[in-house]
Amino acid sequence: MRLREEERNRVVVLLDLPTLWQSELLVFENDARLKVFMKRDSPDQTWTPLPLDDVFQQKLVASADVEVHRFHERIQDEDDIYTGEVWLLVQ
Repeated sequence: MRLREEERNRVVVLLDLPTLWQSELLVFENDARLKVFMKRDSPDQTWTPLPLDDVFQQKLVASADVEVHRFHERIQDEDDIYTGEVWLLVQ
Protein backbone atom coordinates (compact mmCIF):
# COMPACT_ATOMS: atom_id res chain seq x y z
CA MET A 1 0.00 0.00 0.00
CA ARG A 2 2.82 2.43 0.80
CA LEU A 3 4.18 2.01 -2.73
CA ARG A 4 1.05 3.32 -4.45
CA GLU A 5 1.87 6.23 -6.69
CA GLU A 6 -1.51 7.85 -6.20
CA GLU A 7 -4.01 7.61 -3.36
CA ARG A 8 -6.88 6.97 -5.77
CA ASN A 9 -5.34 3.61 -6.78
CA ARG A 10 -7.17 0.69 -5.19
CA VAL A 11 -5.28 -2.43 -4.10
CA VAL A 12 -7.45 -5.54 -3.91
CA VAL A 13 -6.86 -9.04 -2.60
CA LEU A 14 -9.28 -11.43 -4.32
CA LEU A 15 -9.78 -14.63 -2.30
CA ASP A 16 -11.29 -17.53 -4.21
CA LEU A 17 -12.80 -19.78 -1.54
CA PRO A 18 -12.55 -22.50 -0.48
CA THR A 19 -9.47 -23.59 -2.47
CA LEU A 20 -7.72 -20.20 -2.93
CA TRP A 21 -6.56 -21.59 -6.30
CA GLN A 22 -7.70 -18.56 -8.34
CA SER A 23 -6.84 -15.92 -5.71
CA GLU A 24 -5.18 -12.77 -7.01
CA LEU A 25 -3.66 -9.44 -6.05
CA LEU A 26 -5.14 -6.65 -8.20
CA VAL A 27 -4.50 -2.92 -8.61
CA PHE A 28 -7.12 -0.58 -10.07
CA GLU A 29 -6.58 2.99 -11.26
CA ASN A 30 -9.66 4.27 -9.43
CA ASP A 31 -12.99 3.36 -7.85
CA ALA A 32 -14.82 3.43 -11.17
CA ARG A 33 -12.65 0.65 -12.63
CA LEU A 34 -13.05 -1.40 -9.46
CA LYS A 35 -16.83 -1.11 -9.62
CA VAL A 36 -16.85 -2.25 -13.26
CA PHE A 37 -14.71 -5.25 -12.28
CA MET A 38 -17.07 -6.17 -9.43
CA LYS A 39 -20.15 -6.12 -11.66
CA ARG A 40 -20.42 -9.65 -13.03
CA ASP A 41 -23.84 -10.37 -14.46
CA SER A 42 -23.75 -12.36 -17.67
CA PRO A 43 -24.96 -15.81 -18.72
CA ASP A 44 -21.38 -17.10 -18.40
CA GLN A 45 -20.44 -15.54 -15.05
CA THR A 46 -22.36 -13.95 -12.19
CA TRP A 47 -21.32 -12.55 -8.81
CA THR A 48 -24.22 -12.25 -6.39
CA PRO A 49 -23.49 -10.11 -3.30
CA LEU A 50 -23.65 -12.00 -0.01
CA PRO A 51 -23.92 -10.67 3.54
CA LEU A 52 -20.66 -10.53 5.47
CA ASP A 53 -20.00 -13.50 7.72
CA ASP A 54 -19.14 -12.31 11.24
CA VAL A 55 -17.16 -15.45 12.05
CA PHE A 56 -14.89 -15.03 9.03
CA GLN A 57 -14.43 -11.32 9.69
CA GLN A 58 -13.39 -12.04 13.27
CA LYS A 59 -10.71 -14.44 12.00
CA LEU A 60 -9.62 -12.01 9.29
CA VAL A 61 -6.95 -9.68 10.59
CA ALA A 62 -7.21 -6.55 8.49
CA SER A 63 -6.83 -2.87 9.21
CA ALA A 64 -9.92 -0.74 9.71
CA ASP A 65 -9.55 0.93 6.29
CA VAL A 66 -10.04 -2.36 4.39
CA GLU A 67 -13.44 -2.82 2.75
CA VAL A 68 -14.67 -6.41 2.55
CA HIS A 69 -17.00 -7.54 -0.25
CA ARG A 70 -18.40 -11.07 -0.44
CA PHE A 71 -19.94 -12.72 -3.53
CA HIS A 72 -21.39 -16.06 -4.61
CA GLU A 73 -19.72 -16.84 -7.94
CA ARG A 74 -21.29 -18.90 -10.71
CA ILE A 75 -19.37 -19.71 -13.88
CA GLN A 76 -20.91 -21.72 -16.70
CA ASP A 77 -19.08 -23.04 -19.73
CA GLU A 78 -20.04 -25.55 -22.41
CA ASP A 79 -19.43 -28.58 -20.19
CA ASP A 80 -19.87 -27.62 -16.56
CA ILE A 81 -21.07 -25.17 -13.95
CA TYR A 82 -18.71 -24.01 -11.20
CA THR A 83 -19.93 -22.29 -8.05
CA GLY A 84 -17.88 -20.84 -5.25
CA GLU A 85 -17.36 -17.82 -3.08
CA VAL A 86 -15.24 -14.75 -3.77
CA TRP A 87 -14.06 -12.25 -1.17
CA LEU A 88 -12.55 -8.91 -2.13
CA LEU A 89 -10.40 -7.09 0.42
CA VAL A 90 -10.14 -3.53 -0.88
CA GLN A 91 -7.88 -0.73 0.27
